[in-house]
Amino acid sequence: MPYFIDLDQHQIVVLPPGRAGGPDLVPVDTDLATELALSHGQGLTNDQVTALREANATKFQFASSAPSTPGGATSPAATAPANDPRSEVTRRAFAVANLVEVFGWLLLFLSAIAGLLIATSTRTNPFDGSTDHPYVGAGLATFVLGTFQALMIVMVATYIKSRTERPAP
Repeated sequence: MPYFIDLDQHQIVVLPPGRAGGPDLVPVDTDLATELALSHGQGLTNDQVTALREANATKFQFASSAPSTPGGATSPAATAPANDPRSEVTRRAFAVANLVEVFGWLLLFLSAIAGLLIATSTRTNPFDGSTDHPYVGAGLATFVLGTFQALMIVMVATYIKSRTERPAP
């Protein structure tokens, strides 16, 4: 399999045999890629890119132990653990799904509280002092529909998390 460096994304790209890379893809020696156990989507720092372009395995391994570049900047893909086989997009999808799940649970709590408050609100007749609960239906609808909607959001977020979670070693 031909290995390439994607200069825009600072990551390794593996293409099917016979498929040529584009202008932003720099080929990597296959033997070197095999020796270094490079994988598709693996993030690279600037030092690692330089080492691969020079076909220097020792320099690559040294650059792998120090993730920051000489200027102190680190590429976003290089901040992920080296043994995490997921792509950057998959890691970001997991993080977003995690956040959406938290907001779903918050929406569940708020819709239950709002539904109960609306249902138990009273109205007092100024002429005779009697009270009634005119918003019981609206409160129950808010409680039931808000809870249902929040549980749907949690369900979708949990599904996305399950599809993008880090595989067990």
